This record gives sequence, C-alpha cells and structure tokens, in this order.
Amino acid sequence: MPKIRLSVLGSIFALGLFIWCVASVPAAAQTATPPKADIDKVERLFKGSSVKYLRGDGVWIVKGENDDFIFSTGEGTLVGFVTVAPKDKIKLSMEALTEILKIQDEADSVRFAIGENGNLRLVLDERLRLVDQKEFDFLVNQLIAVSDLAKKRLQPYFVK
Repeated sequence: MPKIRLSVLGSIFALGLFIWCVASVPAAAQTATPPKADIDKVERLFKGSSVKYLRGDGVWIVKGENDDFIFSTGEGTLVGFVTVAPKDKIKLSMEALTEILKIQDEADSVRFAIGENGNLRLVLDERLRLVDQKEFDFLVNQLIAVSDLAKKRLQPYFVK
C-alpha cells in the first residue's frame, strides 16, 4: 500500500472542514415572513445609519460600487450577504481556500459561505436583540470592507 504523506491528508482534511463550515445557509435567510418587530427594528437601524439603502418587502439593499449587499431578518436574526464570486468565476484551489481562511481570520463578524448555487459569498448573521446602532453600523461597514478586501486578495484566483 502506497504511503500517503501527512501533509496531503492534512490538506484534504482542511479542505473538507472548510467546505463543511462555510456551506451552511443561515436559517434566518430561509424565513418566509419575518416578525413585524424585527422588520421595524432593522428599518430603524438603517434610518439611523449613514448608509444609503433601498427597501423591499423585508429586504434592504445597500448599493456598493460593484455589488449589492442584501440584508434581511427572521427568527430574531439580522442577516446580510454579498456574492464575492459566482462559481464559474473563481477557481477554488488549495491556495485560494488558504487565502479565504486568512481573510476569514481577519474578519470579526462575517464569514465565507458557498451557497447552494456554488457561489462564494460573505455572510453575516447576528442576533438582532444584541444589535444596537453602533453595532449595526459596524456590521454593515465590515461586510462591505471585507468584500472589497476579498475581491482584491482573491483576484489571482478569479477566472477571466
């Protein structure tokens, strides 16, 4: 039986663990109709912030330079996400996944996820009862900043 180097096994384990950790979709994003109190709180937080946004039915959109940052609520959770790269526009090699983990380590409140459609995205989910205006502003700005950072640092792995 051929010997498998420990570094190869470690890499396979790390890749599997990474995919398992980031593939989850926040339960709040799947809620059909958020409670009115949650919607009202998020609306107050957006009105109290300096970000410009568009409002839909239980959804808030912050227009970035190149991206739409989507926010919603449900089951007492504030959820935000942005697509970093569609699945056909990024090569998720071991080097790319390592860089994603490094970026993740630098971020406080956002995490990478791979959606059911295979797109790489950034997600934030925070218990709404813990979010005051200062925390809300921090969360929104961090999602935007980490998205910009990720797109710069992952540029070598984007498919043209």
